[in-house]
Amino acid sequence: MTPNQAALEALRGSNIELMLGCPKLHSSRPSQQPFQCTNWVKTNVLNFYPSVRIKYIAVGNEVSPVNGDTSLAKFLLPAMQNVYQAIRSAGLHDRIKVSTAIDMTLIGVSYPPSQGAFRGDVRGYLDPIIGYMVYCSSTTTC
Repeated sequence: MTPNQAALEALRGSNIELMLGCPKLHSSRPSQQPFQCTNWVKTNVLNFYPSVRIKYIAVGNEVSPVNGDTSLAKFLLPAMQNVYQAIRSAGLHDRIKVSTAIDMTLIGVSYPPSQGAFRGDVRGYLDPIIGYMVYCSSTTTC
């Protein structure tokens, strides 16, 4: 999921749609510093778009408030907001959507899909993320 500059270069003009991952932006204080996200977008998106068809940016990878390094969870939404603002500043917010990969253990009900729901104990964590994605007209990627 982490952008590889050589791979992005090779994809120029290929018409292949991509999801880029930025798993490190949520890892500590830099997620609260918009210039870090702006620099990431310049390096990995603006240097290649539109000749590389970047459609989505996934911030973080299965960040969870209850599993693994839970200290990272508080940084995910600010990182998503900062990446979105960098994309918006570049005028690409209607073409490139910001999302995240959800830890599947946070899903309480998965079947049938029409009855799907997140676990009650993580709703306080996920609801603001989902609300922000709705606000940005983004998509959830699991």
